[in-house]
Formats: sequence, C-alpha cells, structure tokens
Amino acid sequence: SGDDLLEISGYQNYSELRQVGSDTLVVFSDSDTVLLKGVTSASLSSSDFVWIDPLNEPPPGSIVGDDGNNTLTGGSGADVIYGMGGSDLLNGKAGADTLVGGTGNDVYYVDNAGDKIIEAINGGIDETHAYTNWTLADNVENLFLRSAANLAGKGNGLANTMVGNGAANTLEGLGGADRLDGRGGSDRLVGGLGADILTGGTGNDSFVFAAGHGHDTITDFDLSGDDLLEISGYQNYSELRQVGSDTLVVFSASDMLSLNGVLVASISNSDFLFV
Repeated sequence: SGDDLLEISGYQNYSELRQVGSDTLVVFSDSDTVLLKGVTSASLSSSDFVWIDPLNEPPPGSIVGDDGNNTLTGGSGADVIYGMGGSDLLNGKAGADTLVGGTGNDVYYVDNAGDKIIEAINGGIDETHAYTNWTLADNVENLFLRSAANLAGKGNGLANTMVGNGAANTLEGLGGADRLDGRGGSDRLVGGLGADILTGGTGNDSFVFAAGHGHDTITDFDLSGDDLLEISGYQNYSELRQVGSDTLVVFSASDMLSLNGVLVASISNSDFLFV
C-alpha cells in the first residue's frame, strides 16, 4: 500500500517468487534470497523492484541519460533517474526518488528524507545539494546544505567537504580527512576521525572533539564571540603550546587541536566545555 522498494544489485531479475506459508521468498540464487514476511507472491509486481547495478538496464519507467553530461529532472512522484556516463545533474524534485549517477562527476539534488542516491565506486568526484537533513551516500564526496532551515549533514568514510547554509547547522564528518564549513549561523562541527579542518564561519560556533579524533585544525576560532571547544574523553588539556601564530591544544600524544591565529595568552577556561 506504500512506496517501499527492493533495491537489488548484481542481478537483473529474480529466479523465483516462492510462497512459504504467509510469506514470500524472493530467490536470486541458491545463496541469495530475501524473505518478505506477510507478503503474498501474487501481490508483488515489477514496480516493487529497482535493479540498481549500473551494468544492468534501468527498470522500465526510469528517466535515463546517456554518456553525455545530462541534466535529468523528475516530477512529483517517486522517480528513478539514471545518469549513466558523463558528469550529470540529477534532481528528483518532489517524492521519494532514487538517483543513480553512474560514472563521471555527478551532482545530486535531494529534498525528501526518502530520497536515495546510488553512486558507483570510483565513479568520479560527486556532490549532493540537500534541502533536508542528509547523510552522504557511499562513494559521494561532498555535501552542500541548501535552504534557510536549520539542517544537519553527516559524511561517510571518505575525505568529505561539507558546507552549511546561513542557519544553525550540525556537520559531522565521520571518517576521513574532512573539511567542514558552517558558513552563517551558530553551527556545531564534529570532525570525527581523521585530520579534519573546521571553519565555523559567522555565529557562535561549537567545535566538537573527542578522544581518538587525532589532530584537527580550527581555522577561525573566535575569542571575541562565544565560540566553544566541546571536548569529550578528557577532563582537561595537558598543554597549550604556542606554534608561531597558532595555539596547539594538546590532550595526548595523538589527540590535539590547532587553533589558527590564536595566541595562548588569549585563551581562557570559558573557551572549553569538558563533557
């Protein structure tokens, strides 16, 4: 009765729909099956499946590009859009859409929490422009938050670039050496694992650092405002070290923060929140 989908890669079709009591067993091979609880095989149709392997033909009804640089736009429904080759722009518009970029440096626009992006491994340097809270899909490098809303963006294991909007954003890099830029608003920036570079922009920003995060750099810690260093896993720093015009906040031999353009003498306890 809804718009749930089975997204299948590595197969062009199932080999059997087998009724097992009140359930349906979708068989792809002897070792690959999916059991759908409380679903009869007679109630399933081709529209319940999306075959997402880029080597397969897109399903009927899809919006499909070619090997050029295409701009592909959906409508008000739940669209399935394939960019194929080339550096494409895919915008599903309204509805919970499935966007498949293929090869090339692709640009995705999403505005629905139910939108899905499928990007190939080594499929170029790709970016998502989000009008809703968004977590980067696998193999997509960069995220830009759009609209004037307070949005949250989360990265993946790659070296992500994540850019906020003019509102209060939360940006979380996860793994990889990320670059986070809050832009306007009072933002919360979490670099996560890796050697991350954090820029708050305007507003009273919070920079979140935890034990095990490594060596992060904050480019614009504002001592004249209410920027804050939020630290977990430590009860205090072990050293404030002047390094040229920067301050190195040392927590351990492997965990530290560089504050660009900040003098040790100007730092006070009120700049830290140990949680």
